[in-house]
Amino acid sequence: MPVRIPASDLYAIRGEDLRDAISNFRESALPPTFRDSTRFDLLADGYKRLPPKAIIALAARRPLGRVLSSSEFAGGESSTVFRLLVERGFEFATKLMTVGELDATFSIGRNREAEFLLIESRGPGRNTNYGEGLEVLLRGLADLDASVEDILIDSADTRHLSMDQRRLGLRSHSYPIQLRALTDLASLRRDITRTAAATARLTEAVGGGNPTKRLRLVFTEPDDRELFQVAQFLAEDRGALAAESHDFRFSTTTSGTRWWTNEYSESDGRDRRNAHSLRNAASTI
Repeated sequence: MPVRIPASDLYAIRGEDLRDAISNFRESALPPTFRDSTRFDLLADGYKRLPPKAIIALAARRPLGRVLSSSEFAGGESSTVFRLLVERGFEFATKLMTVGELDATFSIGRNREAEFLLIESRGPGRNTNYGEGLEVLLRGLADLDASVEDILIDSADTRHLSMDQRRLGLRSHSYPIQLRALTDLASLRRDITRTAAATARLTEAVGGGNPTKRLRLVFTEPDDRELFQVAQFLAEDRGALAAESHDFRFSTTTSGTRWWTNEYSESDGRDRRNAHSLRNAASTI
């Protein structure tokens, strides 16, 4: 049976040790006995995804005099190393997941201050169902009785801006947003994408702005579920309704779930009625 090192030894790892390990990390040269992480990534600078245990193993070189092996310490959301990362000012997130069968990618993360949802930006050939995915994620959070405390633009080219410059000052909603109390989450989704288009724009930007940027939704939920559990729930996309909406309606048949959205078009700023289908997903948390 492998011998685990004491937690006190792990806590000898300082923030500068972790920053050095991140700077020197090469994906093609994982330490011996390590493989890529399976459930979580360490987020460096908010968007670079690295294997948390491998970074800890490399960061131990200065305080412990050697690189650790993977069998010497455990990983996972409730482990000592994840608590260490958070206490040292770092953040981690689940591996990227998709919303049901939509082409929309997200993850759930945590840092010292809060839990958050990251929805990745739309681009050529990726996340083409961004709008629908964002709306379904909002409904999933509503089903968990979550409140959105803040929303920020979280793209790599805006990380140098202040929080105030990156914050979405929504036109029709105020923070905190009690999602379950809203009768029209489609309206919230439109408010988010339209405000995102005008927020944290580059100086040289022209046109009406991009409404499908990478976003960070800071949230709280009363049952304090594990992050991976929340992410799995949202990825299932069960189509559960927290409140009835005229802009987003579900019907379930034996072949799957069908829904209609008035989807925002970034080309002309208008909403268009679209129909979509998903498989049934009956699992619960």
